Amino acid sequence: MKRAVSILFLLLSCGIFSAVYFFNLRPQPPETTQNNLPQIELSPRLSNEEFQAEHLKLRTVADAKGLQAAFETLKSDMAQDEKVLNSCHELLHVFGRSMFEKYGNFTEAVRYQDEVCVSGYIHGVLEGYLAVEPRIDVALKEVCTDTEPGTYRRTSCYHGVGHALMFYSQNNLPLSLEKCDLYRDPTDNSDCYSGAYMENFNMDQKEHLSTYLDPSRPLYPCTVNTKNLDACYAYAPLYFLGLHKDDYSGALAVCDSADKAYRASCYFGVGFQYVRRHLKDISSVQAVCDASTAARASCISGAAYYYLSYHLSKDKTRTMCSTLNLEDAATCTEAVDTFSNLLKDFK
Repeated sequence: MKRAVSILFLLLSCGIFSAVYFFNLRPQPPETTQNNLPQIELSPRLSNEEFQAEHLKLRTVADAKGLQAAFETLKSDMAQDEKVLNSCHELLHVFGRSMFEKYGNFTEAVRYQDEVCVSGYIHGVLEGYLAVEPRIDVALKEVCTDTEPGTYRRTSCYHGVGHALMFYSQNNLPLSLEKCDLYRDPTDNSDCYSGAYMENFNMDQKEHLSTYLDPSRPLYPCTVNTKNLDACYAYAPLYFLGLHKDDYSGALAVCDSADKAYRASCYFGVGFQYVRRHLKDISSVQAVCDASTAARASCISGAAYYYLSYHLSKDKTRTMCSTLNLEDAATCTEAVDTFSNLLKDFK
């Protein structure tokens, strides 16, 4: 009965990160985070010069042949160059901003869009739009209204608004969260918060780092904020792993120190970040997540969610799940089913 109630809660709850709650309902053994993970090679990413060159290439194709051709070029480059694959979300943020500058109009800039690379393009367009829109509160109420509730596109759009608010405010996290509170729908509000938190913890920012970070307290500001903390803790590992170069055992240990109510969200974030950094080879995700019996289920579910969000394919993600050991494969598949029920446009 408790299991059935928890699933019903998920289907009615506010925001995708509340799904982590489901994986934390099961009895958990004591924390047993290990520090003997195998050495995991860092995934290659574009250098600053390569990043700028790839952006210029996409911009040139878009100017000559249109946005669809630019996305096709990006997908071809991603298939051929792992560095482009691993940098594509941030690249599309920048490309989206440049396309808004080109069109000067939000509607035109998103007339053709592609959810590739976890919807980085719409996030960038929103950043460009809110940066120049003088009627910020009006603009916030107008964007994303044409997206269908209960879809990944809607979740991604409001998540992108959170990113855009941080760009607009020069990473003023309290102001960004205050603006997110203009959204009365709890799901839209939570998704906006998650985008702002993600941008706050992002160590790959090209323009400026947030001042709402503290290397001596890697879970800050989650430890002092009071709202939508599941989203905050889910993205906290992004900051720690940026500081400590993919030290996943260290990230799990930091999550062990979180308030017990939010540890599952933090563990979820470790799995999410692992797959984000190792899209070409996720074979070590078991070693990362299974190093902590307390973290295992939430960490695997985070890995499944990023893979599902990236590929937008239930079947492809279930195939990935099937490569894991029996227990992890069952957890992974269950996560895919849960997230697919929450967001109905996964194919």
